[in-house]
Amino acid sequence: GNVFSNIGHDGEKVVLEDPGEFEYPEYEPIEIEPDPDKLETPDEVKRSEFINLPELVTNEIPDDRKEEGTKLKSEAKKLVSEEKYDEAIAKYREAVKLYPSASIMADLAAVYL
Repeated sequence: GNVFSNIGHDGEKVVLEDPGEFEYPEYEPIEIEPDPDKLETPDEVKRSEFINLPELVTNEIPDDRKEEGTKLKSEAKKLVSEEKYDEAIAKYREAVKLYPSASIMADLAAVYL
């Protein structure tokens, strides 16, 4: 049957048809094409070449290399405080080769600023 309501824009009663039972349309899955530009997450990431780092990054760095890298970082910070920027950059680069931590790389970048 008909359903009456007064939702009309002019306040008049509007006749709405009863839609009956709802029927879902037939479903056909859409084939998804592989994205040729999708970046795959590699197991190993190549390091930047601008400071000649070893070819591959691994998460395992020996403790003696970490200690030596941290020591060189401290020496580089001292050189920066003495405004010996070229020498500091050389120390930071040595430190990054031994111990490529984000902290050392950030300090190296800061010297360039």
